Amino acid sequence: MRLVKTDEAGIALALGVLGSLLALASPEFLTADNLLTVARQFSVYGIIAVGMTWVIVAGEIDLSVGSVLALAGCLAARLVTVEGWPVAAAVAAAVAAGAVAGAANGWLTVRLGIPSFIITLGMMSVIRGITYVATQGMPINSLPDAFLFLGSGRVAGITIPVLVMGAVAVVGGVALAATPLGRAVYATGGNREAARLAGLPTDGLRVLVFALLGALAAVAGVLNAAWVTVAQPVAGAGYELDVIAAVIIGGASFAGGRGTVLGTMLGATLMGVMRNGLILLGVNVYWQQVAIGGIIVAAVMLDRLRRGESR
Repeated sequence: MRLVKTDEAGIALALGVLGSLLALASPEFLTADNLLTVARQFSVYGIIAVGMTWVIVAGEIDLSVGSVLALAGCLAARLVTVEGWPVAAAVAAAVAAGAVAGAANGWLTVRLGIPSFIITLGMMSVIRGITYVATQGMPINSLPDAFLFLGSGRVAGITIPVLVMGAVAVVGGVALAATPLGRAVYATGGNREAARLAGLPTDGLRVLVFALLGALAAVAGVLNAAWVTVAQPVAGAGYELDVIAAVIIGGASFAGGRGTVLGTMLGATLMGVMRNGLILLGVNVYWQQVAIGGIIVAAVMLDRLRRGESR
């Protein structure tokens, strides 16, 4: 499986053109502080997008990631502030909860034979509701400095969320592109029945990719709560759209069997740069929503065109 494909080269070219135009329009764009800000802004959904790449390559989809993000952030915050848990233990528990939620999505999809779109749409409300019940709809404040360090701490001048996103992207990208597990996921998404007849545990692989995505959504939830200094049950609303758009822009297909983490990260970067550029140019926030919605529609159209060319 090649690490670089034509789709990714095209996205990189589009990113370069967009960056050049923004640099001409706003001198602040190419400053080191602004570029680090851009990376920080999309690092949360960039982390989730790595897991979503695995899920979409396997031929599935998950709409509950924003709710899992909120659940994990609130759980970790409650454990450190109310229960007095060490930060590391609280984070581990939150990530485990995210993995369980993801595995539940996968198990229900496999066992009930219902499309994952429907299952995760329902779970999106279920998980969000559980978060509201557990927090009584109230944010959790007064987070300790050790917890807040996860969101604002820096290593060599780079914030921890950006470093985590980079590490997740490298490990997830190499594992998907160059390991037997990754090849099995591609085979499952490309032709599930053929993969099953070839002896691959397709049901188990589908549950596994959902669990992986849930764990990464939980990691993002903890980092997000640490960055904004408060855990909110409303956090992550709408993130599933940004995440899916980044994956599809990056060259993945809703039909499964196609996509790379490198392409996804380029897609996430393109969306982050566009958002930042609109802010620097002083574009009305409502028009920013229109622009982002247009990107999502364009991503779906691009996927349809790719699938048409394949046929």
